[in-house]
Amino acid sequence: MLKTLRNMLTIYDKGLIVLIILITLSGIGWSFLHFVNSDAKYVVIEHNNQVVSKIRLVDGLEKKIPLDLSSGKAEIVIKEGKVRILEMPKEVCPLGICSDTGWISRAGEMVVCMPNKIVVAIKSKGVSQEPDAVVY
Repeated sequence: MLKTLRNMLTIYDKGLIVLIILITLSGIGWSFLHFVNSDAKYVVIEHNNQVVSKIRLVDGLEKKIPLDLSSGKAEIVIKEGKVRILEMPKEVCPLGICSDTGWISRAGEMVVCMPNKIVVAIKSKGVSQEPDAVVY
């Protein structure tokens, strides 16, 4: 059966089959390379609506980021792929909700300190920042 099929195919048919296979393989390769780092997570630290720092979360990264505020100092800690705001004195952050939030580690999570206008958010390269649905 294969011998009869080979005899029926012309050189152009064989070339077309090879071309289709090459296009398919290159599409698979491109999609693999394009989406291989889609889960990369970043910590974005904002103060007074300005981005202070943007750091990629990787295993083994340990970093303390100090922020000078008008009423004192704040410190943000990155450790083992998680982020948090350390506790601040009551004069700087009266309720301390931001430090009570604790560690965040997933894309979309954030810690907000309203009195000091600090936002610490984890964003992902592969996740759309648009809402899935809006219900009225």
